[in-house]
Amino acid sequence: MNWGRIQPESGLLMKRQTTMSFIILGAAFLSGCGQPSTGNSAVNQSQGLSQTGRANTATGNSSGSSTTNSLVGGPVNGSGNDTTGNTTGSNATGSGSSSAASNVAGSGSAAAPRFAGYTTDIMNYVEKETTMPLFAPTEPTFTPHATAVSAEVFRSASSYSVDLYATAKPLPINDPSLNTRGTGAEIANFDGQAYASPAAAMQALQATAEAFPVDHSQPSTQVDLGEGVTARLYPYKASNVPSNYSVMEWHEGKWTIDVYGTASLDLINQAKQVVNYLHINFLPMTNGILQVNPPGATGPSTSLSWVFGTDMYFCSTRDSLSAMELAVSMREYPSYRIAP
Repeated sequence: MNWGRIQPESGLLMKRQTTMSFIILGAAFLSGCGQPSTGNSAVNQSQGLSQTGRANTATGNSSGSSTTNSLVGGPVNGSGNDTTGNTTGSNATGSGSSSAASNVAGSGSAAAPRFAGYTTDIMNYVEKETTMPLFAPTEPTFTPHATAVSAEVFRSASSYSVDLYATAKPLPINDPSLNTRGTGAEIANFDGQAYASPAAAMQALQATAEAFPVDHSQPSTQVDLGEGVTARLYPYKASNVPSNYSVMEWHEGKWTIDVYGTASLDLINQAKQVVNYLHINFLPMTNGILQVNPPGATGPSTSLSWVFGTDMYFCSTRDSLSAMELAVSMREYPSYRIAP
């Protein structure tokens, strides 16, 4: 696993450690939704609702029952993604978990979000040691195309980190064979890290941005990305990138979005794909950073980091669409709330 992640109490990126357990994993994994596009989507702050009516002010943290040595099994569902946006629902139930509380996000025209059975096993394992609010992906928005999904998991009192792998059959959490698989076997990862204060969490988020800094003092070019979004194209200088490397940056809601690459039509088209997805899908409605193909990564990658109060969350995949779907699908476990 070579993707970066949250480092406890610093916000820097690191490769996480793993620990051993024997919960058997498998089943489906899906994800989807996003963040309002600037100039196109208004947030009703008094009610905590996005333009699509998705709740953002649910409070409280519920704990689910722990499950050990459970066998989920079964192939991953390869159904399509829901890009219709979310509305609020109540009494929704998830796979392998109890009924959800009110202010739970549901899908306007498809099945309500639900935790896959293997996700439930993972989070039951994590919550035995981790006391911070837990967030995990939900179906049906994020869908890995794999026969089965297995995981490496790290947990502590103030943090957790999960790597998901495509496997031929469900494997125990932290099965040693997962370390020997090539990078192509890894589907995604998601993390959480608690900090001492909201200010410390925001400092960690800023450190994530500074890992690939944008020099705003450099001359820039304005680029129209459509949907009312205008970006600035800056040169990006670093020892490990070509001389014509650039970064395109814009803001949507409280999110900063940086797309890296050589200054070309491909870079503009990549940025437009992000804009188009976020025009109708909503990222967590809080401060966050989306980084598409930052330099130095092992192959293409997209990561998203965001803060809820004293806690910072992170997720990544190889391509921007699935990474955004992953972030959009994240719900508090086991309550299904959008925010803790």
